[in-house]
Amino acid sequence: MTLKKHGKNVDTTQDGKDKRVNKFTLHQYLKVMWHFKKYTITLLLSSITTTVCVTTLLPFTLARAIDLVSQRALLAWGTPLADTLLLALGFAAIAAISHYSGVGSFARLDIRAQSYLRERVFDRLVNESADFYANNMVGSLTSNVVAYVNGYFAVEELFLIRGINIFFPLIVGIIVVATQSLLLAGLFFVIVVVVACKALIDSRYRAPFRRARKAATSSMNGFIADVISNNAGVRAQAGEVQEARTLLSEQKVWADASFANLLHFGQHNAALLGSVNILQVVGIGVAAWLVMQGQISLGLVIFAVSYFQRMSSSLFDLAPAVQMYQGTMAESAPISEILMTQQRIVDTKTANSCVL
Repeated sequence: MTLKKHGKNVDTTQDGKDKRVNKFTLHQYLKVMWHFKKYTITLLLSSITTTVCVTTLLPFTLARAIDLVSQRALLAWGTPLADTLLLALGFAAIAAISHYSGVGSFARLDIRAQSYLRERVFDRLVNESADFYANNMVGSLTSNVVAYVNGYFAVEELFLIRGINIFFPLIVGIIVVATQSLLLAGLFFVIVVVVACKALIDSRYRAPFRRARKAATSSMNGFIADVISNNAGVRAQAGEVQEARTLLSEQKVWADASFANLLHFGQHNAALLGSVNILQVVGIGVAAWLVMQGQISLGLVIFAVSYFQRMSSSLFDLAPAVQMYQGTMAESAPISEILMTQQRIVDTKTANSCVL
């Protein structure tokens, strides 16, 4: 069935199929994370601890120390200034230790997860029939297998690292600022939410361009791999000229898709950057007004600037992670469809055995 959407014809049947395949792929990746839950939980906790300390707690403590210095506080053992600096050192040490633990967990989880996925796909494909390989390009299959295995990293990056780098610092930072000024906390919450929504909307709008580029890249790489692996057959049939023409055609499709993808990325990234800068000026202007009114301290303004800069950086990092995730879903689809077929066969056998 075809519908009109955003001025374009959209095949709703294909769209529904893509959603089912993407849901199945994500479920498989999440199952792998849970399979190695010891490393997943360790990575999750270390990511939360590191990002909250670095993004929120440490800057706020240092801003408090600046306030004490501006009040000519004494730096001596047992004074508020000394205690504040020691607390800042504690947060810095916790962040460093947590980050070190997270790097080790990330490496162990990534190696085990990709090995597990690679073995599973290999077991599935090695038992396929000759007809299957007669109807599928070996080069494309190889490229798709690599994309499916590597795709786990994109899911891990989005859910266990980039998402956490935004969600938890946002919550903790807003709470910390709210203890000093509800108006400033509400303003920063609105700013971050607006920027995040714009980044996600832009990412969804660019999804078709990314999928087209991924499909063109996979097709071109698969064609090259097939020609190289079947080089003797190509030469025997004097097909070098035809294969060269086909490669030029594949490269043109890839170049057009890549240009469209990069063009839209540049346009939306520029719009996002402009939005962030304008909102930052508004936020700092309000903070300066609150300082002049005596409602907040200068240290809190310094923390707010640092907090907003870090959150903006995290939001900019989130957009490529979402882009990589969406591209991964497109690249992993061919292998996921094969695994889905196997799953339906297993479910059917299980249901029949239950009936008997």
